[in-house]
Amino acid sequence: MAEQRVAIIAAYEVLRAFALGDRQDAHLPAGFDLLFRSGLPTWLATWVSSPPVVHESVPALDLPAVVSALRPELILVLATMALRRRGEDQP
Repeated sequence: MAEQRVAIIAAYEVLRAFALGDRQDAHLPAGFDLLFRSGLPTWLATWVSSPPVVHESVPALDLPAVVSALRPELILVLATMALRRRGEDQP
């Protein structure tokens, strides 16, 4: 019972830190959507009845580096979309 209490407190603290902007992860912490949509009582009841499975965290992407590496392809895709759209507008 004490282990479950510690785990619940730890999970809540992760969610709280994320909600307050103290934690800048690339993904939402487990249970955040439930807490946001249904509130703390529902989150707590769900957590107690079936604790989430913890997966190893995937490192956040360095988005500027990804965009830089894909820049030529992104330009080509955007130009193709714009030209195709332009062709649709003409009778």
